[in-house]
Amino acid sequence: MAQAEPSVLSSIDNGIATVTLNRTKALNSLNQDMVDILLRLYRNWQHSSDVHAVVVKGAGGKAFCAGGDVRATVQQIMKGEREEAPRSLFPWHSTKD
Repeated sequence: MAQAEPSVLSSIDNGIATVTLNRTKALNSLNQDMVDILLRLYRNWQHSSDVHAVVVKGAGGKAFCAGGDVRATVQQIMKGEREEAPRSLFPWHSTKD
């Protein structure tokens, strides 16, 4: 069975970090896994002397990023996971304060 491609690709070349959102079938819409990866990368690069700039790109030719993953949010609501649904659509939003 073929392994799924990563939803976020990253590289560093000559002090420039490049991030590519890689969910072309979903128009690169952000899901929680992607946001977690992006936050981890950005936090690591923030304190790195190897990174001086970050470039963010979208894979495929149709969209840079369609925003939050609405489909995942609707699926969570339909499964009765209403409390987690805002986190899928707005990954930076926390319902637990």
